[in-house]
Amino acid sequence: MVARQNPAYRPIACTWNGLLRIFVGGRSFSMNQRSYVNRSFGNRLLVFPAMLALGCGVSRSAPSAPGESRVIPTSRVGPWSFSHSSGTRAYEISRTAAVQGMADSEVRQEKVSNFTHEVLTFESAGERLVVRALVDAFTLKTEGIVGPAQPVELPIQLSAAITPSGVRIEPSANNGCNAAEATIATDLHNLLAPYPPQFSKGAVWRDTIVVSGCQAGIPITTTTRRTFRVSGEVMYSGQPLILVRRTDSLSARGEGAYNQHRMMVEGRGVGTALYYLDITAGEISWLTMSQSSQIRVTTSGRLHSFSQITSQEFVRVR
Repeated sequence: MVARQNPAYRPIACTWNGLLRIFVGGRSFSMNQRSYVNRSFGNRLLVFPAMLALGCGVSRSAPSAPGESRVIPTSRVGPWSFSHSSGTRAYEISRTAAVQGMADSEVRQEKVSNFTHEVLTFESAGERLVVRALVDAFTLKTEGIVGPAQPVELPIQLSAAITPSGVRIEPSANNGCNAAEATIATDLHNLLAPYPPQFSKGAVWRDTIVVSGCQAGIPITTTTRRTFRVSGEVMYSGQPLILVRRTDSLSARGEGAYNQHRMMVEGRGVGTALYYLDITAGEISWLTMSQSSQIRVTTSGRLHSFSQITSQEFVRVR
């Protein structure tokens, strides 16, 4: 299965005017260039692709997730079936990204983390299940020399549909590079992952997500190949949940001009995810993700390499 979305966004940052700007999902942060350029980071930093931060609004505390130590496997092997039920449900999502230059051991690691609140509404429409997503709040934390975030207007909304042929993210009316809207689109790709009509412990299926868009005005295509495997049933606080493990292999490539400078971006990474499915309620109770990426940015004949570790956690809240 291949899902395509256009326009879309993966975070990237560039600078040519004396300030280093780091674009993290829907946000842009300023950093003092003097302390960075002198340490072989050059004058650009890319965050790729899962660290997704959003606009300003009501602050919330970090979500409280179940915790894997409290999850107890059972002996049941299925079969089970899962589909999203109609209705409205909310998720609190925490994200963290750590980036550093690979060629300079003196460059300290920079970290950005945030917590967002997203409301998803599922409505049945014949063979389709229409999904409307809304982001209404976030709180942000930075470490290192990452400066204040630029505000983004809230709420932000996006629509999608689960069809017999897969998941479709509806194009936005905004034809430009809207990082905040693409943040929601990326979350939908994760929350609306495909499932076979019936599956048992050990079942495996795969899909591919191709996302084409722009980052700081540079066209970039990211391809993620995902493999899902059913681990089995687990118990959490007396509630049975189905655990599905996902492994990712991703690549990205783009080339374009930024302030009259030619730039090429290449990236590769691997990731894992854990889905905890409530098949009775027809919803995802908990989703955790982690990713490790290597990024290369070439501009003006110079190559800059970066490494990044990201994590995300989606927790169902009521």
